[in-house]
Amino acid sequence: MVQKSWEEFSDGTAYIPLCMRVVRFKACSTNGQESVITVCTNLPDSQFSTDDIKEIYRLRWQIEVNFRNLKRVLDLEWLHGRKQELVLSEIYAKMTLCNLAGRIKKLVERSDQFQRQARKRIRKRSNRKSAGKKSDADKNHETSAAVNTVSMADPYKADWSFILLHTRHWLLGKMTSQTFWNWIVNKVQIVRPGRADRRKASKRGKK
Repeated sequence: MVQKSWEEFSDGTAYIPLCMRVVRFKACSTNGQESVITVCTNLPDSQFSTDDIKEIYRLRWQIEVNFRNLKRVLDLEWLHGRKQELVLSEIYAKMTLCNLAGRIKKLVERSDQFQRQARKRIRKRSNRKSAGKKSDADKNHETSAAVNTVSMADPYKADWSFILLHTRHWLLGKMTSQTFWNWIVNKVQIVRPGRADRRKASKRGKK
């Protein structure tokens, strides 16, 4: 491996002074809880206001979350190789798999078969929600009303983790293309905004 030289330390300098700026601001989660975030940055206040730092932090946090998700979904938290070439090969192979699965997910979500399955799942969910401790007449009335209000404007998506897992199996020849398609196109997830946040909040409240 080629050793990289750093010009800053070529003259025997042991350290380089670094001026930092500490910015603190409040953040509010989707469940209404407030917290104070402290950011350490070298961006000058003459060019970047506190609001600018907040926006940069928000955008950067989304990148960090995506990195975390990629490591978990692609099983990159632990690598099999030790040499640099093997590590890079494993990362590139899994990233290629991720991109392929992403293309397949878009293709699935645009298919008529997936949309029909999504409508079917939404109707079933509406029927379950309408069922409760009420009279049979009320149940029948609310169920029919719920079914009539179902439209494809309701958010839905294909199961990303499920597609990624079975894309591996498909590439390894463990299933035919038709079987692979039938499995992933019928795996529908309803999008519920903020669901994870509310679950975490409810768990914290029980402690």
